[in-house]
Amino acid sequence: LSAAQSVHRALERLLGEAGVGERVLDARSVPEARPASEEELAETLRLAARERWRVLPLGCGSKLSWRPALGEPQLVLCTRRLAGVLAYEPGDGTLT
Repeated sequence: LSAAQSVHRALERLLGEAGVGERVLDARSVPEARPASEEELAETLRLAARERWRVLPLGCGSKLSWRPALGEPQLVLCTRRLAGVLAYEPGDGTLT
């Protein structure tokens, strides 16, 4: 198995098929976690920390060109399936 396939399979075990996809970044395919709850988000981050995966958090993906070159992520963490935004600060781009 490639590293990306290994990440994808681990995420499918955690999130199910609907919670995992692929994202093309810099002409390469990267596994994308799509948690649907705070619990799934926390478990995904725990798994990533245990496995020492480099994670790229992602909302809609419209500002990917703004990201600094911090190396290649092994996992994209998409927040689109999470609901219930409590606060949004457009000036600094943060959500709660």
